[in-house]
Amino acid sequence: MTQEHWNNKDTKLIKTKWADWTKQESIDAFPDRTYKSIERKANSLNLKKSKQWKEKYYSSLKTTEVDNLRNKEKIVMQEKYGGKDRLVGRPIRLNVVNIAPTRVDPLLGKYTTVKFAGDFHWGSMACDEEMVKMTLDFCLDNNMPVLLMGDLVDTGLKSSVGASMYQQSIHPQQQLEAMVDLLTPLAEAGLILGIHKGNHESRIEKDTGIDITKVMCRMLRVKYLGSACWSLFKVGKRNYKIYSMHGASGSRFLHTKLKAITDISHSFSADLMAMGHVHEKAEAEQTVQFVDLKSKSIKERKKYLILTGHFINYDNSYAQDKGYPIGKKGSVNVKFFERNHDIHVST
Repeated sequence: MTQEHWNNKDTKLIKTKWADWTKQESIDAFPDRTYKSIERKANSLNLKKSKQWKEKYYSSLKTTEVDNLRNKEKIVMQEKYGGKDRLVGRPIRLNVVNIAPTRVDPLLGKYTTVKFAGDFHWGSMACDEEMVKMTLDFCLDNNMPVLLMGDLVDTGLKSSVGASMYQQSIHPQQQLEAMVDLLTPLAEAGLILGIHKGNHESRIEKDTGIDITKVMCRMLRVKYLGSACWSLFKVGKRNYKIYSMHGASGSRFLHTKLKAITDISHSFSADLMAMGHVHEKAEAEQTVQFVDLKSKSIKERKKYLILTGHFINYDNSYAQDKGYPIGKKGSVNVKFFERNHDIHVST
């Protein structure tokens, strides 16, 4: 293809005006050139259209043409950024995950199991370190994806409530390094679906402005979910909507802890709600009615609520000091089925 010649005057003109020119204005400015030729020159100079040009362009089109163009732009943005951290370091609003069903139930068909685990409080003298290691090893050995719910490290500081700074086996920097070492095999296997930050990690952010969960996620190259996040689990052809959060309730008893997540659940139309923080392992179900437009009938679906457990021994813990009830330790496994839209929770 013959290279087109542009003199300095024309080049300066296109650099100055291209951002705001309409197609017709471009042709009028260079009557001896085709619009394709003008567009090629603009692209070679990496020139972009301005926001004002877009508004002017859309206003000149019919409503259907505008809608079609905007829909195309949305599709391109979704393909590029859907379920990803669009701006590195910012929490994502929708964590899209494709999970292949790896197990088969003789009656219900193929399914996948996701573990929801958090509140390790690694570095606290009360942390059940063996239980944490066994849980993570189990996920690795069984190829089980895990969503981490925050408070993975204890991070006791001078400004922390009580004497937690003096009730740690290792200091916060060592806690961060140890947790990264523990999670690296799972991250390299692609089994970490994302990590929430908890109020204990937020202690450092409050005092220094540094979000160590974000640092941890960048070190592990996994998704940073902030304090709360939507997830869309795609299990085969089935889609499951999950809303997970670390939580901030001060509830002490099982029924009040479940009430806390129940109250929150009213704001979110999710198949599964998951919350950590309250150091309890429990589940609850809600039955929700809705109008099915396809069959024009009233149907019901189940909504599951889970409290995702903890890894703190009761003796010599903060809970014992305060006289709180003993919460059930461990994590929660959730089965997502492929054949039918079905969820089974195991606590």
